[in-house]
Amino acid sequence: MNETNDFNNPYYQNVSNEPVKKPASALAVTALVLGIISILTCFFMVNVIIGIIAIILAVVVLAKRESGKGISITAILLSVISIAFTALIVYMIYPLLAVLPDLYNDMKEIYKDYDAIIEEYDRTGELPDYMDKYSEGETGEFFDEYYDGFDNFFNENLRIEN
Repeated sequence: MNETNDFNNPYYQNVSNEPVKKPASALAVTALVLGIISILTCFFMVNVIIGIIAIILAVVVLAKRESGKGISITAILLSVISIAFTALIVYMIYPLLAVLPDLYNDMKEIYKDYDAIIEEYDRTGELPDYMDKYSEGETGEFFDEYYDGFDNFFNENLRIEN
């Protein structure tokens, strides 16, 4: 008697109660990979573009009801977190970004007569009058919060030690 293998029978059906899982769609996996890349590059602003692409791909997967729903939702969450974190970083350093051109020009002025200005600063504890704008307003608040004042920022980051 020749035994037949039910697995080779074209009429064989899955008689177990376990659902057959489809592999996740390629779009869902791509969205997840882009979401992970978006998180890893959140300090470089390119993550916004990558995150938006990941969100679009994940939404397409969800709209078409393809397999990989959980992966798509994860990709959306990672991308949104990444974009929100980048927005927070930009918001926190915006006051500094707004004054960077002026700060650069003022530093050039200081470095023209650096020795005399440092000598005066060491003697009186005051920078030239044109530097007062960095201790006032929104910019002053930034330096107060992150450096305990512009004077500390100057001493720690801009002063050249001989």
